[in-house]
Amino acid sequence: MITPYVPLFRDFLDQTQSLSNEQRGKLVRAYLQYAYQVRSEEEIEQSLDEDTRTAFYFMKDQADHHFAYMEKRRKNKDTEGEANENKNTKE
Repeated sequence: MITPYVPLFRDFLDQTQSLSNEQRGKLVRAYLQYAYQVRSEEEIEQSLDEDTRTAFYFMKDQADHHFAYMEKRRKNKDTEGEANENKNTKE
């Protein structure tokens, strides 16, 4: 699911502490490309050095969890909307 925003969790500060500014820039770019499905995960992984790739995995896992949560919320809203529509048409 593509959302209009991508969360940057506070944990990312700790996870990227040892990276240089250049590595952090590549990491954020890779994260955005992953989140907005601009490049495949494999392409992104190949473009990162080992330390940046490790940080990317942490960010990716948290993002995947967030996107799954948002998708679940969207489906619940759709279900609620259908239930309300059915309730209103019966009255």
